[in-house]
Amino acid sequence: MTTTGRAVVAAVVGLWISGCNVNVNVGPGDGGSGGGSGSAGGGSASGGGSAAGGGSGISLGCSASMACPSGQFCFNGVCAYGCQTNGNCAADQYCDTETDHLCHNKTVQTCSGTSACLSTQECVSGFCSTPPPATQCDPNQVSSGNDGCDAKSICFAPQEQGATAKCHTFPACAEDKTCPVGTSGAVCNDGLIPNKARICLVGVCKTEAHCPASWACVKFTATDVLGLCSNKMTGAPCTKPSECLSNNCSIPAPGFPGFCG
Repeated sequence: MTTTGRAVVAAVVGLWISGCNVNVNVGPGDGGSGGGSGSAGGGSASGGGSAAGGGSGISLGCSASMACPSGQFCFNGVCAYGCQTNGNCAADQYCDTETDHLCHNKTVQTCSGTSACLSTQECVSGFCSTPPPATQCDPNQVSSGNDGCDAKSICFAPQEQGATAKCHTFPACAEDKTCPVGTSGAVCNDGLIPNKARICLVGVCKTEAHCPASWACVKFTATDVLGLCSNKMTGAPCTKPSECLSNNCSIPAPGFPGFCG
């Protein structure tokens, strides 16, 4: 594929991802127990895990103006305990000793509306996420990890909100390094995208198993590891007719991504 072709693919990937949301890496000494981001990126003032660490079953919300108690760190709008082992966390949590040394939920929770999330969060594509700050970012660079957002967030514009692309946080992956599908698909960032924490990458897939039923996982080249979850409707990305409900994939030129007609 030519350099121009690769640029177009990157743009399509970014734009499609921007119709779908991410978060991690605020450990002791990287953000303190307050609500700050702890990184120089344009991410949310909070990260994205659970707050019920240290044997407590109570989830505490946090934000830039709502600090966590001593020994806890803000992650995706929730206070999370710092830890060294699973014994430092609640029974339904694990200690992520490979990345941020914070207690995270063993199972990633989903939502069907904002009422299912804490007051410091909102429901985005089936995941509780913190309201994004007024930060400029580049959705075309999500797959490169250089989208202008911090390690706990990705540049994303939820379609249901009709909003411009902003840095949205997403929950940490489950203990087994998986993520639920949600409403737009998701895959765990277990070393897939650089400069990002081990969070759920919403709208992204390795196979169709990471997407909602009957959706396609569209990969623009045979060597791509990651693809985009596509609902196959008009305007969705495609590379072949079977990836469209209309069975019509309009490809402008060989080597370029197409769109469902």
